Amino acid sequence: MNAVYKKIPLTCFRPNEIVRDRVGNIFITREGVAAVFGISLVALSTTAKKRGLLPLARYIKGVKPYVLEDVEEYYNRRSKW
Repeated sequence: MNAVYKKIPLTCFRPNEIVRDRVGNIFITREGVAAVFGISLVALSTTAKKRGLLPLARYIKGVKPYVLEDVEEYYNRRSKW
């Protein structure tokens, strides 16, 4: 299986949509994820959740973000649909 994995550049997110923790891991807020996929926040919380895109179980800087790698994986799966 030689699939090409497309990375999402951080430049397509606004600075307030990117959250980093103390270790340096990169997370994306729900507004940023919805903007990348062109869907509403309601669709993000229902449809994307059913298809496997889940937010982190803990809060970072006051928001429940999505892991950047999970968003990229969902983006690549979605492009195959």
